[in-house]
Amino acid sequence: MAPWDKYGDRITWSTGRIGMTGQQRVDVAMIGREFEHVPYSFLDYAAIAAHRLHVPGAILLRRYVRSTKHLICSQLVDAAYARAGVHLFDDGRWPGYVTPSELAGLLK
Repeated sequence: MAPWDKYGDRITWSTGRIGMTGQQRVDVAMIGREFEHVPYSFLDYAAIAAHRLHVPGAILLRRYVRSTKHLICSQLVDAAYARAGVHLFDDGRWPGYVTPSELAGLLK
């Protein structure tokens, strides 16, 4: 995890956009820290692409991605919120299928 100041003005905050209790905010932050050393992987992007393109056998890639415990940033955010009881998307998606642009779209 890189220091926040490395990102400059590219950080988007959800203040007021996502309804949460104070405890949920604390929980998301604590859970986020648990993900501190979770690595990225190309397979995360491949799983998202396979899912979007309805590729047969995509479920096998999803299982592999889940078993290796790596996430891209948007997946990590959605997983942390879900563990805190906050569902960012109401379509029942697996957190592994959240793209950065979908996450950013929630904050616009």
